[in-house]
Amino acid sequence: MSKPVFSVMFVAALAFAGAAKAADCAPVYAAGTKQAATPYRASVVTSDVTLPPGLSPALSPARITDMVYDGQALYLMIGGKWISRPMTPQMQLAQIAENKKRGHAVCARLADSAVDGEAAAVYTTHDQMPEGTADTKIWISKKTGLPLRSDVRIALHPGGQTTSARFHYGPVKRPPGVK
Repeated sequence: MSKPVFSVMFVAALAFAGAAKAADCAPVYAAGTKQAATPYRASVVTSDVTLPPGLSPALSPARITDMVYDGQALYLMIGGKWISRPMTPQMQLAQIAENKKRGHAVCARLADSAVDGEAAAVYTTHDQMPEGTADTKIWISKKTGLPLRSDVRIALHPGGQTTSARFHYGPVKRPPGVK
């Protein structure tokens, strides 16, 4: 299964955007590389796309998760508690390099847009995997080259989910009470 192109958020298993050798993916890789070295906060909303037969969508409501990346660890608010996972820039860059080598996703540039008033270049990626497909739309700041937003739809056999994340850069602190 492919690992993410977009650094911490996706390495944290919130998505599976794959790699590609096409020149169209170069800005996506560049944004992931830059994000690996940049602390941020993110708000992530995840919801199920399809559920195994017999399960009601009402059983799986949207989940909102806060994330903090400080350059050495990823902190996730899960079940009302902060947990931490080691996540260094080197770990992320190694994953991006591995994804590039595999080269099986397709990237495309869309029309420019804005996120919270900031101009952004917009890209999509599509990755076909044995487990299913991953389709990602990512907004990359024209000013900083960092991801501002990402929407990911993962269709697995059976089931799947959608994830939407908004990234906020700047000084971040480890959440209180986390080790």
